[in-house]
Amino acid sequence: MARGDDGRGPGPVGRIGKTAVEAIPRPPAGRRTALWDAEIKGFGVRVTSNGVRTYMLRYRMGGREVPQR
Repeated sequence: MARGDDGRGPGPVGRIGKTAVEAIPRPPAGRRTALWDAEIKGFGVRVTSNGVRTYMLRYRMGGREVPQR
């Protein structure tokens, strides 16, 4: 599995806009893929094998990374 394919680690980076989000291909069954924004640190979109697109925000609270939800 490539880093970022599960939507948790670093993955492809680009500007997240409507066109970019719609262009993200659906991964194989049982997998997820993510695109992280190049301008807004910690902002990304995850795509499941069912085609569901979910926007994500990673942040730190008190210097510790908070689990992704």
